[in-house]
Amino acid sequence: MSNFLLKPEEQQQIAFVEYLRLRRIPHTAIPNSTWTPSNAQKRKNTIMGLVAGLPDLLLVIDDRLVFVEMKRPEGGIVSKSQQRWIDLLNNCEWVSAHVCRWCAQAVDLVEHFLSP
Repeated sequence: MSNFLLKPEEQQQIAFVEYLRLRRIPHTAIPNSTWTPSNAQKRKNTIMGLVAGLPDLLLVIDDRLVFVEMKRPEGGIVSKSQQRWIDLLNNCEWVSAHVCRWCAQAVDLVEHFLSP
């Protein structure tokens, strides 16, 4: 996919995912914002348990679950539902959730967890 079609937030997340793959850090993207024009699919998503706000990425680093919400470098706003999830996750033992605005910020976060 050509970079000119991607939003700045998406570009940062793609770069971060490339880093995660190179470091072989288990991760997955959480397609919480999957858009569909279909009302039937929206209803199905809701009854299947999809709720807004879960961070974009889930990483497993050693014995921790780390959630990362990627925001565009300038002006990205954390929604109320996102902040609610971040707060809930940060209250769990061995779980942490973070907002990162640059790929480098997300890489620094991971390196912090990997350092002895």
